[in-house]
Amino acid sequence: MRLAALLLSVTPSFAFADTIIARITPTDVTVFTQGAKVTRKGKIELPAGLHDIVIPDLRPNAGGTQTPEVAIKGATLISETWENNNQTPLPEPNTSAYLSAKADLTAAENAVTALNDQITTTLLEKSAAATKIEFLKSLASSERLPEGIDSLRDLSRMISQETLSAQTTIQQAEITARKLDEDRPDLIKAVVAAQRMVDALLPPSNAFARLVLTVSVPEAVTSDLELSYVINEAAWQPVYDLRLSTGDTPTLAVERGALISQQSGERWDNVNLTLSTIAPREHPEPWEISVRKLQISEPVVLERSALRATSQADFKSTSEPVLAAPIILEEAQSAFADLSGTDVQYNFDFPVSVDSTQAFNRIALETLNFEAEIEARAIPLNNQTAFRMVSFTNDSGERMLPAQANLYVDDRLIAETQFDQIVPGAETEIGFGPIHGLRLSRTILDRNEGDRGIISRSNQNTQTVRIDVENLTDRAWPVTLIDRVPFTEQEDLNIDWSTTPRPDATNYKDQRGILRWDLDVAAGSTQSVTLDTTITWPEGMELR
Repeated sequence: MRLAALLLSVTPSFAFADTIIARITPTDVTVFTQGAKVTRKGKIELPAGLHDIVIPDLRPNAGGTQTPEVAIKGATLISETWENNNQTPLPEPNTSAYLSAKADLTAAENAVTALNDQITTTLLEKSAAATKIEFLKSLASSERLPEGIDSLRDLSRMISQETLSAQTTIQQAEITARKLDEDRPDLIKAVVAAQRMVDALLPPSNAFARLVLTVSVPEAVTSDLELSYVINEAAWQPVYDLRLSTGDTPTLAVERGALISQQSGERWDNVNLTLSTIAPREHPEPWEISVRKLQISEPVVLERSALRATSQADFKSTSEPVLAAPIILEEAQSAFADLSGTDVQYNFDFPVSVDSTQAFNRIALETLNFEAEIEARAIPLNNQTAFRMVSFTNDSGERMLPAQANLYVDDRLIAETQFDQIVPGAETEIGFGPIHGLRLSRTILDRNEGDRGIISRSNQNTQTVRIDVENLTDRAWPVTLIDRVPFTEQEDLNIDWSTTPRPDATNYKDQRGILRWDLDVAAGSTQSVTLDTTITWPEGMELR
């Protein structure tokens, strides 16, 4: 009251007006990786004076712990009051769209009623004709008939004609009723459609909150009212379909999509939608570094049984007796994966609707196309078939976000995968499933390990391995064959190896002892690689 009195004393021309109900629906939505910012926009007629503008159909806790952001032109916002559990019944909207939808619903319902009335009238005619026939039957069987042949003939003719007329009326009534009833399904569909339009313009549930804005208006104005708030019950994530087209010039089409979910209870109908990789609720500051404290302990020699349990490779590297490493104690720290980096936004130049009743909604994003290189990757130590590997350079200028992807080869679904983000300019390699027609085998032809146990006391170990790549497909394949030889960092341990043919690369991808052969395997043929390894070490030492 003191505030109102102050306003009146400053601007005596102000007048207190009735409460103004403002129905403004979501028009702009930005969905983050978790959460969303919702903006409602609309126009409102404001006479001069002090007013309470009530926005009655907000979802509870839409503003979280903060009140929504409000912008209203031509008026001064004095206060905001948030009523999270409003019990006041919502009045029906008075917007032109709602009134038009209600009129359409009434017209559709009236059409059904008129049809029912027509069918009822027709059936009444049928009922009257049936009653007439029963009367004529009773007249014909009456004991008080007129005397004389002529009189009986006239009575008989009258009964026959009237009966025929009544039966014709019944038949015509049935035909008319059937024809009228044929229109019923379409009229019922029209009622259902009209009801859906009305429902779409009403709040989605009775659980609602409301915001009361107290404003002062110096002069009557048609104002633009804008309301923005953040909700938690929304998220989006990318999903891709990677379609590989093989042939002389292989291409890779990345059909991108977005899986959007929102359980806010709001209706997002034909909104301006933006998808953002920003995560507003992530930690906004760097995590502080903690102190690092070291300590040492007496060395502990591992038991022989433990040595046996930890050795599984064909050849084991030798070393001095294994000692326990110094114990390093470090305070626990949290680690967070950055999925956004620089913000990426996807904007749509068409209205989008996101249904809050569905588990998720998929929306298509722009497709990216790349030139692709295909090779068969063969690792016979671990696999019985080669795998199709596709490499490409992200020359799209866009960052491809981490995503779940479906993999297609010539429009045939072959696998699902998950890959990390691909920055612009990065070269990427993705596996596209096994090539079952490229069979791999790795056979040990000769092996001399001395003592056959886990630990060998002999001072020499030799092995010969043959690797076969068999092409059972109807085309030639470039095959990248990968295998390994052991390596050492001890001077007393000697490792000699040779292969036929020689590898095209040693220490492949900077991995010591990893070998690579580039083979061209014709259809129906087999190519082989032989690998000989000799390991020697001083007597009295153990090879592990």
